[in-house]
Amino acid sequence: MRSFLNILLALPAVLGAATVDKRQTADTVSGSWIARVQDNSPLSTVLNTLRLTTNIVPKHQYNFGTFRGFAFDGDESLVDLVASIPLIASIEPDTTVRASAPVVEKRALVQQTPAEYGLVRISRRARGGNTYTYDNTAGAGSFIYVIDTGVNAGHQEFGGRAVNGANFVATEPLIATDLNGHGTHCSGTAAGATYGVSKRANVIAVKVLGALGTGLNSGVLAGIDWAVNNARQNGRTGRSVFSL
Repeated sequence: MRSFLNILLALPAVLGAATVDKRQTADTVSGSWIARVQDNSPLSTVLNTLRLTTNIVPKHQYNFGTFRGFAFDGDESLVDLVASIPLIASIEPDTTVRASAPVVEKRALVQQTPAEYGLVRISRRARGGNTYTYDNTAGAGSFIYVIDTGVNAGHQEFGGRAVNGANFVATEPLIATDLNGHGTHCSGTAAGATYGVSKRANVIAVKVLGALGTGLNSGVLAGIDWAVNNARQNGRTGRSVFSL
């Protein structure tokens, strides 16, 4: 039996590894997963291998038409183990299903008058006017990763909401702040108290361009890599945007 099992466990290299989706959204259920078995593969074989290699007891088993699979609970390391089992086609997070759209919290509207032209235009369809209308959350709790020339994080427009996250400019390794101005300008447009769209959002500076507004592509890629992983590690993927 063990030799047969070893052969089974070696099959993914030949058959192709399972597709695993670990993305988390507002509707995904943490620690709950759905595994699909390859078409025309016997579910019983997969469940037997599952029993021999893990301590998982499936919550549900599915076997209708060509769809075969099961639901289980576990962390991401357990998901990787299940993905290595032969004949597993894919694994995805369980999600919440609703009979109707979720109720959206009603928010108060705030008006800024006078407001500059760009803000006015994004909050009204008709031309003219001088008022910017936005909801009172104003981006609070969200994060803007500004991948640019850096940010003057101490500027009064940010009110302590801006921080220097990382610096990938080889010629300015010890200078985190913005020596060019472009990154600070973009941050002000995004989250400044006076001219910003999201006036309460947090700004995280990822410096990839130097004082001349230039940098290396390798540094830009490093900045993107850092920002993506920082958002993931801090549980912000659903509340973060990148400005590049």
